[in-house]
Amino acid sequence: MTRRAEGVPRILTLAAAALVWVGCDGALAGPDIPPAPPPPIEVPGCQAAGSPSCEATGGGTCWYVAADGDDANAGTEGQPLRTPQTAVDRAGPGDVIYLMPGAAFGIAHTVAGPDNSQTGTPERLIANISSFRGTASGTADNPITLKSLPGQSCAVIEGSPTEDVRLWVSQPYWRVENLVIDGGNIGVGERFASGVHDVWVVGNRVSNYRTMSGSNWGIIKVDESDPAPYNVYIENNVMHDMNDGGTAWNEEGDLEHHAGFALIAASGLVLFQNNVIYNAPSAFYFKRDHAGPAVVQGNLIFNVVTMGQWRSANTTFERNVVFNVLDGGGPRMRSGATNTVFRNNTFIDMDHVVNLDGPMDGHTSENNVIFGAGYLLEFFGASGNVGQSQLDNNCFLTPSSFFALRVQGQNESYTLEEFQNTFNRELNSVRLVDTVKSDVFVDPSAGNFTLTGAAAGACPNAGAY
Repeated sequence: MTRRAEGVPRILTLAAAALVWVGCDGALAGPDIPPAPPPPIEVPGCQAAGSPSCEATGGGTCWYVAADGDDANAGTEGQPLRTPQTAVDRAGPGDVIYLMPGAAFGIAHTVAGPDNSQTGTPERLIANISSFRGTASGTADNPITLKSLPGQSCAVIEGSPTEDVRLWVSQPYWRVENLVIDGGNIGVGERFASGVHDVWVVGNRVSNYRTMSGSNWGIIKVDESDPAPYNVYIENNVMHDMNDGGTAWNEEGDLEHHAGFALIAASGLVLFQNNVIYNAPSAFYFKRDHAGPAVVQGNLIFNVVTMGQWRSANTTFERNVVFNVLDGGGPRMRSGATNTVFRNNTFIDMDHVVNLDGPMDGHTSENNVIFGAGYLLEFFGASGNVGQSQLDNNCFLTPSSFFALRVQGQNESYTLEEFQNTFNRELNSVRLVDTVKSDVFVDPSAGNFTLTGAAAGACPNAGAY
């Protein structure tokens, strides 16, 4: 294969998200994102010491899948299966499916058609965890887990030069952990599924996903179902490099529909926490109007063309670090995107932090560090509606020409002082005129954007750390 990832750039070694991806030893949970300088992000691969033991719960079974296995085998460690799908089809509550190094190769299945049957275009899938195949659900006490075998190299699942591989999870109480997918994606939910909830996608590296055609794709994607998925936890994953049929990530023609994380629909909580997104056309795509909540916190986002379009209500965007957004803009808030909270984030070199192309209802922006931005808000609409949102205690490290608000199409803009006087917002915010990163951040060349010097003194509670 020539598409194997080169590894996470050095910029991650001292970056902001307080995130640790440690591979296959099971220590996956990140800290609670304290307001303190972050530890290094560790991405050492998947080697881990120790002898693996069966982690099944509630009397469940451990299944083993190996490249030299046979699907007629019993699925024990000594007699492993050949394909992940066979293990998925046999698994029940409390079971753990272990993929051994080199075990998981995509195989052709058919996708569900409009008659809710297994008909349609053949697709190369790692596994289809779906009621259409009769796949079992886990339970709250005994979920079913698909993961790399602890104490070994991670199972690396590779797409071909012309075909991606996909892993779909459309049954409740499933966990997907510690896989390396090079040339594919992970999806939660599917259009004709029902009852998709309590799904964990944790500690995976997913890269080099080529959308080829169509839209609404993500390196990790929460899709629609009936009802839409809820209680979905996307944590501690590294996702990078996405393109459309061979173009580079920054040459993608359809920015809106191709994202690192795509949230097509949800009917309850979606948590996106302690992940890394880079080299993607768009960081996020939140398609449908839905009530949420969606919680996006503790993530590191860089090398994206755009932050994407958001239509979900009740979204919290907190303690994230965002830099090198090529179009310079923050998320474009569309109809349905009400009551969004931007709190304690660090935004670097952005033309504007938030683009409001919809209702102003109930948004909050507070305690953010904003370096080099031309504008806090770019707004399509009547500027008088700004008063419906809470904007305060932000830390602006900007050129002297900084404006707090630009209203598109109306030749209307406001300096911070004018914004304060006109809208009675940002009254306690701080603006320092400084455009040199090394003056205000500890080590920006290594990705450490902790405030230092005068900026730290002026903005003690702002930013992602």
